[in-house]
Amino acid sequence: MTVKNVEKLEKSRVAVTVEVGAEEFEAAVAKAYAKARGKLSIPGFRPGKAPRKMIEKLYGAGVFYSDAVDIALPEAYTQAIGQSGLDVVGYPEIEIVDDKIDENGFTFKATVAVYPEVKLGEYKGLTAEKEEIKVSADDVKERLNEMAERNARLVSVDRKAKKGDIAVIDFEGFDNGVAFEGGKGENFDLELGSGSFVPGFEDQVIGMKAGEEKDIDITFPENYHADLAGKSVVFKVKVHEVKEKEVPALDDEFAKDVSELDTLDELKEQKVEELKDEGFVISNFHSGGVFYTMLMIVLRIKVEVIELLRVVLNNMFVSHAGGAWLDLKMADYSKKRKKAQKTQGFVTVSRTDMTGEAVKIPKGHVFKSILDINGEELRFFVLEAATLQKGASSVDVLVEDETEGSRYNVPAGQIVRTLTYLGDVTFSNAEDWIVREGSDTEDDESARARTLRSWSELAQRATEDTFIDAAESVPGVLFAQADCNHPRGQGTVDVIVTGTAGEATEGLLAAVREAVDKIAGPYDNILVKSSVTVSQNISVTVTTDTADTDEAVENRIKAILTELLAVRRSRKLNELTLSDINHAIRSGYSGATNAAVSEPEADVKLGKDKVIILGDVSVTIERE
Repeated sequence: MTVKNVEKLEKSRVAVTVEVGAEEFEAAVAKAYAKARGKLSIPGFRPGKAPRKMIEKLYGAGVFYSDAVDIALPEAYTQAIGQSGLDVVGYPEIEIVDDKIDENGFTFKATVAVYPEVKLGEYKGLTAEKEEIKVSADDVKERLNEMAERNARLVSVDRKAKKGDIAVIDFEGFDNGVAFEGGKGENFDLELGSGSFVPGFEDQVIGMKAGEEKDIDITFPENYHADLAGKSVVFKVKVHEVKEKEVPALDDEFAKDVSELDTLDELKEQKVEELKDEGFVISNFHSGGVFYTMLMIVLRIKVEVIELLRVVLNNMFVSHAGGAWLDLKMADYSKKRKKAQKTQGFVTVSRTDMTGEAVKIPKGHVFKSILDINGEELRFFVLEAATLQKGASSVDVLVEDETEGSRYNVPAGQIVRTLTYLGDVTFSNAEDWIVREGSDTEDDESARARTLRSWSELAQRATEDTFIDAAESVPGVLFAQADCNHPRGQGTVDVIVTGTAGEATEGLLAAVREAVDKIAGPYDNILVKSSVTVSQNISVTVTTDTADTDEAVENRIKAILTELLAVRRSRKLNELTLSDINHAIRSGYSGATNAAVSEPEADVKLGKDKVIILGDVSVTIERE
C-alpha cells in the first residue's frame, strides 16, 4: 500500500489517494479464489478442486477481481489513514481511479470528513478568582436524608399496598390463554412506583393485600420486543407480603449507628467539611451549572462520535451492514431489496344442493382463515364479483389478502370462514389455490447474500451463483438452487425454485425464466422448475390437565403444527423430526403434559428439491 496524495478539501474534508500494488492485490485475489472455489462447478473437477488458472481461463482473468477489491480495500484504507495521521470521522466515499483493476493492482481515492482544526486564541495571562465555597443547611440535610434512606429497613405490614411499598408477588403472563416465555416470577420483590414493570402493572398491584389474588390486564407498548409489542395480555398475580420502608429518625442514635461520632451535631459538622472538600464540584459542577453543562456537552460529543464511528465501520462493508445501511451498499452493486407483495388466489365456493337459487359473491366480500397460532384470523377480499349459478356445484372466486406478507400463503383448507353470510354453501381453498405468492420485505440475510454474489456477474459465462442470484431477485422466491453440471445432457442447466408458499406457481416460474434468460449464454439449455411440495400427515396424542375443551385443545395443536411447517427460510424445508413436533407442542401449549407422535413413525428427510408441508392432522386428547 502506498499513499500517493493527501488533498485538503473544503468543509473539513480530505481526499486520500492510495495505490494497492501487484503483490498486495495478488494476495487478495488468492483469498477471493479460496473463498469462491467451492461454489464453482468446472467439468472434470470435483467442487472446490478446480485450479485457479482453469477457472480464470474459463470465466475470464478478472473473475475474482471484484471480491479481491472488497478484501484489499478496507485494510489499505485503514493503513493509509493511520500513515497519514488523519483524525477521520464518518463514512468515506470510495472511487476506483480510472476504473482500472488488473494484475498490477488498483488505485482508489477515499474522500472523508476529519475533525476540524481548532486555533486557540490568546489564553496566557488569564486569571480567575477562587470562588468561596458555601454550604447551606439544606445541603447538609439532603446528605443526611440520603444516609437515612440507605439505612432504612423493610417492615411487613398488614394493609393494602401503596406507592413506595415493596410487594412480594407471584405472577404469570398469558397471551390468549397461553403462558408466554419470560412472563413468570415467584416471590418477586416489586417496588411499587419504580416503573420497573410494564406500564400499568404496578398501578394495579397498588391496593392489594397479602394473600389476595388478581388478574391484571396489560397492553404492552408498541416499542416492546417483537413477540409482545402492542399485545393485550393477562397477568395472574398473587401477593404474599406487603413491606414498607422504615426510615430511621435523624437523632444522636442515628449518628452512632452510621458513624463513629456520638451526636447528630457532630455528624452535621462532618458533612459540612465533606461538602467543602467537594466544593468545586458542588459549586461549579452542579446539575444545570455552566461548567457541568460544558463538560456534559464534551463527553456527549465524544461518546456519540465513538458510537458513530463504530456504526460507520460496521456498515462500511456488505458483510456487516444492515437495514438502511445495507440498502445503500446494495445500491453500489446495482442491487435493490425485494419488496413485499400480497397473496392472490382462488377460494372455491361449493354446494351439494344444485337446485337452489344463484348465489352472488360481491366484490369486496371478506373470507377469513381459521385462527393461527396467535389466535388471529387472516382476511382475504374478493377482487372480482362472481356468481354460483343455479344448477352449478361450485365456482372459483379470485381473492387477495389484506396486507403484504408470506403469512397469507396458508395451506389448503384454511380459508373456511366468512365475514357475512352467503347462503347454504361451503367454501375453502384447494391445494393449488395460489396464483401469486405473497412475500415479506427481503430480510438483511437474504439481501446481503445476493449482494455478495455480485462478483459472479463479472464472469464471461453464467455460473451457478449467477443463476441463483437472478432467480432470487424475483419477488415471491424464497430461495433457488442451480445445477450447472449438465443434469439433462451437455449444456443443460436446471434452476429449482422454492416460492414463499412452497411449490412455485406458474406465474412465478415464468418471472424466474425471464430473469435467467437475460444472463444465459447462447447455447445454454435452461429448465426452470419448482420444488415439489410433499404433504405430511401428523397424528398426535396430547395429554393435558387443563379445563380447556377438547375443541379448544385440538384447534390450538393444529395452529401450532401449521406454524411449525410454515414455509420460511429459517427452517429445513425437506426435514421433519419427531422431536421437532413434540417440542413445538410442549412449548406452544402450556397445558400439554405430554405429546406422543404416532404419525410419522420416524424422522422424515427428503431430497433437496422437496418441501414438506402440513397434510391432515389428527389429535387425540387424553385427560390426567
